Amino acid sequence: MTSFSGRGNDGGLFALWGHYAVNGGVLVDYTYSRMTLSNSADEILLLRPDGSEEDRVVWGRTSELRTTPGKSLERTGFATSH
Repeated sequence: MTSFSGRGNDGGLFALWGHYAVNGGVLVDYTYSRMTLSNSADEILLLRPDGSEEDRVVWGRTSELRTTPGKSLERTGFATSH
């Protein structure tokens, strides 16, 4: 498991490459390297330091989120429970 300290309710951007020019001029908050994400179906869990679940994103067959090869997904407009 990898640790990441977020910016509260401000969001965060995860990317495979952390270099500004490689990411099309986008600055990222966290560069991951030991994680592989599937285009067909997968999920990301965000856990609190105590191990309880903060949030999750699921895409693919069991989700309404669908992927397109070569395209990114962006999560916006979600409510927080805080």
